[in-house]
Amino acid sequence: MVRLSSSRFFTVVSSTVSLVFFISTLNILRYDEHEDTTESKANIAVKSKRDVSSIIKEETYFEPLPNTNWTLFDVRRGKQGSGKREIIGVDNDLDPSSWDNLHEIIPSDRNRSSLSHIVIYNRVPKCASSTMIALIKLLTVRNSFNFISSQIYWRQVLRPADEVNLVKFLRRHSKPLVFDRHFYSLDWSRHELQANLINMVREPMDRIVSQFYYLRSDKRWSWRKNKPPTDWFEKDFDTCVLEGDAECQIGGGGQDMQMTYFCGSNIECSNSSSHRALQMAKYNVEYRYSTVGVMEQFNTSLVVLENHLPGFFGGASELMTSIKSSQRNKNPHPKPKEEVKKIMQERMKLDLEFYEFVKQRLALQYKTLNIKDDIS
Repeated sequence: MVRLSSSRFFTVVSSTVSLVFFISTLNILRYDEHEDTTESKANIAVKSKRDVSSIIKEETYFEPLPNTNWTLFDVRRGKQGSGKREIIGVDNDLDPSSWDNLHEIIPSDRNRSSLSHIVIYNRVPKCASSTMIALIKLLTVRNSFNFISSQIYWRQVLRPADEVNLVKFLRRHSKPLVFDRHFYSLDWSRHELQANLINMVREPMDRIVSQFYYLRSDKRWSWRKNKPPTDWFEKDFDTCVLEGDAECQIGGGGQDMQMTYFCGSNIECSNSSSHRALQMAKYNVEYRYSTVGVMEQFNTSLVVLENHLPGFFGGASELMTSIKSSQRNKNPHPKPKEEVKKIMQERMKLDLEFYEFVKQRLALQYKTLNIKDDIS
């Protein structure tokens, strides 16, 4: 179930546009989703293996991390789920094994934008999303559209019923709208909803390390009574990797891959060794996304967004100067050892290939704009 609370607003005040911006926050609403408390009564077998390719037909659950009763899902959420088990993926209609067009996907310079009044930003964590949200809030003033930001930061997997509820919610909006939430992509055409899709990616190693330390940051836990054990907070990334800790595995119930956000909620999409999942993610980026930016090339990404979706992102580059440093999510942390990098690069091989694919596509899209200045 979803509920839009019209009495609660995001208020963002800039020193140069304080009065206008206060009025404009009427366009920035909050999207509150109630957790689905429906439990399946079926006796579903619980699987814990990393290789999820052999269990496509069954739901798979997050399991507790070593020496704790907290799962990685609980950690992302910031609290334990009162006994409810959370799934890693489902066997839904976005099944890569059923696609006929998973041939070699070549990135192109095509602009896949449509005339839809809806922009969906299924944002990947730790990919400049705090900066993007601050920018979108400013753009609501300039370009007169609504912005709805989901308050669900932890549940990326969508069951079929969740997809239906989300589509129903979006259909209620007839005015220009940007909607954001952390969730895995879905086949919007199957629901007959036309929307412009955007996202941002980051160098995979940097993203995983940043997320590892962000989950342990004081600002997430200082006010909470119930926390993971001290040993978990004191764990460093190098030790996590070298000791084979489940938290530093890739895919499944470990660290999520960027490509899963573009592949979907199907359990195979979380398999770090599935080339079909990689091809599905590439396919969706190439044929369904208007723009997928790259954090390391943020200015270039904004220029492409401005040109592909001017009704929403027109003036984005100019407004970036209004973003205060306090609105950018900073997360200082130590860098991993070279030994650890090599191990992780092998584990993240497909996610690294996906990242390079997105970079190539962005470069091609930017090149067609014939902008002479190097702004990357």
